Amino acid sequence: DREANMLRFELDKERRAPMINESQGFWFLEEAPGRGGEYTRIWLSAGITCSSLLPTFLVDYAASRALPRATSWLKPTIEAIFEELPEGCGDVKGVVCGHQCEGCVAGDAQKV
Repeated sequence: DREANMLRFELDKERRAPMINESQGFWFLEEAPGRGGEYTRIWLSAGITCSSLLPTFLVDYAASRALPRATSWLKPTIEAIFEELPEGCGDVKGVVCGHQCEGCVAGDAQKV
């Protein structure tokens, strides 16, 4: 949902995962408060329902390992994209929304 700055995701129902019953979530972007529009805060919210055959400690362990991995790539990737923007194109929101200024790499940024 581009207008809401949100990208929703869910488990593909056509590809059954034996130990995962349901998985869904979203990425949400907003201007970082108190930063004068120069920074974007990115939220990740995810939920998963696993088979009752899996012990709780195992699910907790997997979540504690998976969530940092799900976000660790984000900051260096976005910073690299920002470095490639043409001089004077400081529209960081453009990277997210697809703003196209002359020579802008925003089109590539959407493929991240």
